[in-house]
Amino acid sequence: MAAPAIAGELVFGDLTSGLGDGIEWQQDDTRLNVKGALSIGTIRRAENPSHHLTSPENGMSIINDGNLNYGRGDAVSTSADAYLQADLSHGNVGVRVSAKGWYDYTQKHQGVPHGSVNNGYRAGEPLSDDGFVSLGRFSNAVIDDAYVYGDFQPAGHDLHVRIGNQSIPWVTPTTIAGGLHTVNAFDIASVRRSSAIAEARTIAMPSLYAKLALTDNLKVDAFTQFDFRPDVLPGCGTFLSTSDYAQPGCDKLTLNGSVLSAIAGQRIRTTDGQAITNPLDHVTRGPDRYPDDNQFGIGLHYLWEDVGLFGLYYTNYTSRNPLTHVVRTGPGVLTPAAANLGQAVPTGISAVYERAYPTDIDMVAVNFKTRLPAGTGIYAEYSVRPNQPIAWNGSDFVTGLLSGTGPLGELASTPTGYVAPGYDRFRVSQLNLGASHPLGNVLGGEMKLSAEVGMKYVHNLPSTNERRYGRPGFGTAAHESYAPCTGSATKCAVEGFDTPLSWGTRFKLASEYTHVLPDLNLTPSLSLGYDVKGYSYDRVFSEGRHGAIFGLEGVFQDQYLFDISYLRTGGGDYNLVADRSMFQASVGVRF
Repeated sequence: MAAPAIAGELVFGDLTSGLGDGIEWQQDDTRLNVKGALSIGTIRRAENPSHHLTSPENGMSIINDGNLNYGRGDAVSTSADAYLQADLSHGNVGVRVSAKGWYDYTQKHQGVPHGSVNNGYRAGEPLSDDGFVSLGRFSNAVIDDAYVYGDFQPAGHDLHVRIGNQSIPWVTPTTIAGGLHTVNAFDIASVRRSSAIAEARTIAMPSLYAKLALTDNLKVDAFTQFDFRPDVLPGCGTFLSTSDYAQPGCDKLTLNGSVLSAIAGQRIRTTDGQAITNPLDHVTRGPDRYPDDNQFGIGLHYLWEDVGLFGLYYTNYTSRNPLTHVVRTGPGVLTPAAANLGQAVPTGISAVYERAYPTDIDMVAVNFKTRLPAGTGIYAEYSVRPNQPIAWNGSDFVTGLLSGTGPLGELASTPTGYVAPGYDRFRVSQLNLGASHPLGNVLGGEMKLSAEVGMKYVHNLPSTNERRYGRPGFGTAAHESYAPCTGSATKCAVEGFDTPLSWGTRFKLASEYTHVLPDLNLTPSLSLGYDVKGYSYDRVFSEGRHGAIFGLEGVFQDQYLFDISYLRTGGGDYNLVADRSMFQASVGVRF
C-alpha cells in the first residue's frame, strides 16, 4: 500500500511491496505460492483552485478541467484496489500470473461542477471514462504479469529466462523520473488512486528477458519487447490530470474563441461546452499512432568486492509518453476557406491532431550502488540519450498553424496532408546522485535520512528567440511577430520554457517505532522536494516548485496496514499543480 504522494510529476519515496508472504503449497518438486493485497482509501482536496491556474487569461483553457471540478474538502478519489499473484513452479521451470482490479466510487458516481470533453461538459454529472484505455478506466480488472520462466546451467553458468507479459528489472533506487526507469511503462493513474498498491504501478508487456552469470561477479542480461505499452495517465477531468485533451478518449482540443476572434475581428471568449459543439472552435482528434517495432536492451553488471555494484546499459525504446502531431486536412486554416479568412464562409478547422509515440530512442546508462560499513547506502546513475524528442510549445504550435505567426509561423503554409511532428530531437543527459543513512535510535525510533539530487541537460537547445519548447498550459507568450500580448504577466513573459539545465533535490526523513503496542509498528515520515533551477523537457523539474509530505504508516501483525498523509504543493511561476494539496487515508490487508 502506498500513498499517491505526488508533487509535480514525481512520486516521492519508495513504493515498497504491498504483498505479504503468501500462502504456500508444496508437493515434491511442485510448489504453489499465492499472495495478494487489498486496500481502500480516500483523497480529499485541501485547498480551493487557484485563479492563476484556472483563468483563461493565463491560457489555462486546455489544462484546467481537473482543477475546476473539485473544491476544498471535496473527495477526489474514494477507491478500492486489489492485487493477486500466483507462482507455480516444478523443478527449474514455472509460471507466474498476477491480476489487479480497482473501483473508484468518486470518479464513477460523484457529480462535478465543470465536467470534461468525455461527459460533454455537463455540469453536475459524473465524469465519463468512455474511450479510456482499460487501465485508465474508473473501475476494471486486468491481467498484469503472465509469463513462464526457467533456471538453467549451460556450461556451468547460471541462466534465468522468462517470456511473456512482464516488467524489466532494471531499477535504481531513485525517486527522480527518467534514466533506466523508462524501459518500463507506468500506470500513473493507479498510483494516484487513494488505495494504490505498489505492484500495480508498472505495466507488463510481452517480452523475452534473460540473465546469464558469466562469472561469480559478472552478469549480463538482455531483453526484447515484442509489443508496445504506453504510460497510462489520469483521465481528463480528474483531479490530478493536467491535460484536457491528451489522454486516449479525450477527443477535442478546445480553442475557446481564438479562431472565432480572428474571423470576427474582435475578441470572443467561449466556454468549453460551447467550444466542443462549434467546429470552428475546436480541433478534432484523429486516430493515435501506435508503433509496431520491437524494443530491446542489454546490460552488464559487475560486483567489485568491497566496493560496490557497477552497471552498464544500452537500450533502444519507444517513448512511453505521446506527443502531439497535427495533420493538415485542407489547403488553409479553415474549411472550405483558404488561409485568407475573408474568401469563403468557413465551416471548420483544416487540421486534426493525433497523439504519437516517437520511436528509436537510444539510451546509454551507467550506475553504481554500494553500502558503506556504517550502513550508508550510496547510488548514482548517469544516462545519455542522443535523440530524445522534445515537444514544441503548444501555444506556438497552434498559433503557427492557425495564424502563420510566431516561431512556428511557417506551419500555416504547409500543404494538405502535411504532418507537423510537434517535436525536435536533442541529445539529453541526466545525472542522479543519492544516499541514505541510518541515524540510529532517535527519540525511541530507528531514524533514516535519504537525500537525492538530480540534474538534466539538453545539449544545443536553441534560444527562445528561435524556437520554444515545453511550458504547457500557460498560453501564448510574447513574440516579435505576435500582436502585443494581453493577459497576465506570467502568460506574456518569455519564461517557463524548457531550459538547457534543470535540477532539483529530494529528501526523506523517516523513523520506525516498533512494538508501540503489541504487534504494532509505526513509521512517521517527512518528504521534501524542491526544484532549484530550470525547466526540464519531461516536467520533472519546474523552477521554484516545492512539495512536502507528512505521513504516518502503521503495520499491525505484519499483515494489516494503514497510511495517513498530507501533501502540500506550491511554488514556481509555471507549476501546474501548485494548488493540488491533499489529505489521504487508506487501510489495507496483505497476505
